[in-house]
Amino acid sequence: MALRTMFGALRRTLATVAADASAAPAAAAAAAAASIPPPAASTAAATDSATLAESENDPEVAAMMAAIDALTDPSRIVLRPVYTPPTVQALIRDFPTNRPIAIAQLPSAVYASPLRRDILHRCVVWQRDAARQGTHQTKGRSDVRGSTRKLAPQKGRGTARVGSLRAPQFRGGGVAHGPISRSHATELPVKVRELGVRAALAAKYAADQLVFVDQLPGSVFQPSPKALAVPKTKTLFQIMNQHYVPKTQGGLSLANKQVDRKYSSVLLVAGITEAPELYVRSAANLPDVKVLPAKDINVYDVLRHEYLVVDHAARKWLEWRLQEKK
Repeated sequence: MALRTMFGALRRTLATVAADASAAPAAAAAAAAASIPPPAASTAAATDSATLAESENDPEVAAMMAAIDALTDPSRIVLRPVYTPPTVQALIRDFPTNRPIAIAQLPSAVYASPLRRDILHRCVVWQRDAARQGTHQTKGRSDVRGSTRKLAPQKGRGTARVGSLRAPQFRGGGVAHGPISRSHATELPVKVRELGVRAALAAKYAADQLVFVDQLPGSVFQPSPKALAVPKTKTLFQIMNQHYVPKTQGGLSLANKQVDRKYSSVLLVAGITEAPELYVRSAANLPDVKVLPAKDINVYDVLRHEYLVVDHAARKWLEWRLQEKK
């Protein structure tokens, strides 16, 4: 764009010189008829005209002007998109020790997608709407106990008209326009939900709060060591305290809730359809630690927890499920 602007300015300058050169003879003739000497600018314009005439016959200048026309032609300008690498890198760690054991190549379409705050907001609102019970209800005039007879004649008393005692204006009557039991669930397209999960994963990856671990000890893919042979809340509590310390002010406030607690909130995504029972039972009594299978991952839980820990099976399934369809 800078080259095109420079060439455009050059062309405008040459056009101005040509216009001055064409106007110079007329100004000279008018000055001679009035016996007034021509201004100095006319002399300069005549000189520029002669120079321009000589330059137009120069083959090098003609070639340069042709090159300028070719470069500034809008139909020939091609705008190329910014290159985005197809993959990004991440460390694969051992879950009990948090020791790096490998480097994985992750698809950019899943873990480096644009951070869409509007999509994240829509997904969170959709989830919270669906989570509402909707069991609020009041009794209307047809639901409360009482007779429906008319309490007094319509005319002749000199007072206001009155009907049933179950009317809203009477004490013990029904509620007018009160809440009724209903579903608060809204609709959200599946593609928007997938885009929200990709944006949430990308946000965690950019904030260095996304941890990839190898096969979890005790899962169906890897035998468990002696420390994790049975569900043990104490063992999982020690792992959380050692490797998942808070990085934000919100996580620090969570860690200060208990005397011995040092970890922040952690969402552990393990397995595909069902999470390992060993970790589900171990984390049952740990506050702010949640275990989900990959199929149940959602935007609200990802954003609500500071750390997101994903095992090998869940990572492979998420990459397959969240790849953009072509």
